Amino acid sequence: MTLQELFDYLKTHSGIPLFFFIGIPLLAFINGILAKDKGAYSPWAYNYMFLIYFVSIPGIFAVALNVYFFFFQRGDVLQTNLLVQVLPILSMLATIFIISRKVPMKFIPGFDKITALWMVIFAAFAFMWLLDKIRIFVFVNLPFQYLIGIFLAIFSIMYWGWRKLGS
Repeated sequence: MTLQELFDYLKTHSGIPLFFFIGIPLLAFINGILAKDKGAYSPWAYNYMFLIYFVSIPGIFAVALNVYFFFFQRGDVLQTNLLVQVLPILSMLATIFIISRKVPMKFIPGFDKITALWMVIFAAFAFMWLLDKIRIFVFVNLPFQYLIGIFLAIFSIMYWGWRKLGS
């Protein structure tokens, strides 16, 4: 199955992404009501952690997809698929906002790891965009799998450097 086939499937079965991306912020809101002032303690902090991870992985993917479409492929904004490119980002932001209003993020296990992942991915995309703009490498004419391979290599190098910097 290709990404386009997955996007077409989600377009024809739009209830699946709608249920998922509306359900996660709703679960975060319900957890906030049920946890009251105990959101920083187990099991509520772990519930929040799972909700953040469930919504952040597709949200990060949607941001990366949008960056690829708009900066590298010069895609048309009017052709944006709302279910795949916008709803995951909005759901991620809404979930993090709802959770952060109930409990400080420093009490959520693993939130620092997902934040570091966001930073490394965005830094790698910014680096690739910079390389594309100065025309050292031309990513536009490469097949998508080569672009993903280059991205993973740059991501691995940046992640290794980031870890060395922190230790």
